[in-house]
Amino acid sequence: VLNRRAEKAETLALLSSLTTRESEVLDRIAEGFTTRQIAEGLGLSPRTVESHRAAIGAKLGTTSQAEMTRLWLEGRDAP
Repeated sequence: VLNRRAEKAETLALLSSLTTRESEVLDRIAEGFTTRQIAEGLGLSPRTVESHRAAIGAKLGTTSQAEMTRLWLEGRDAP
């Protein structure tokens, strides 16, 4: 239980390090949208979305969409 709390706190700290725009992009990544769909939805170029995705990956320590989604879900479940 203690390890789980520490892990959750670490996840929340990682997620809170994201900018507002990075959080918006991560929301859409986790919801399964493509780069092009994210770009169109946020009024960005696909290249800008890729830059945000790279920044998100660097801050979260992963480039895996599945891992990003897992962290996103864990953060959403936080009280």
